[in-house]
Amino acid sequence: MIEDMAKKFLASPEGQKMIMNFLMSDEGKKTVMNILSDPKGKTAAISFIKQIIGGLDLPEEKKAIVQTALNVLA
Repeated sequence: MIEDMAKKFLASPEGQKMIMNFLMSDEGKKTVMNILSDPKGKTAAISFIKQIIGGLDLPEEKKAIVQTALNVLA
């Protein structure tokens, strides 16, 4: 139930804007770097992004580019 609510929020324009604002902030960049510097964190982050990418309001070709990049990182 909470997972479904989170997916709906992440798929909404407001949710996507909030995430992008966080990721572009200094705190967001630092958080992402900390997560990706740990092997378990990197695996978890890639898995999470792969799960939500389908729900994002992006053209299919952009989703494919992101998926390819994630596969390279994994």
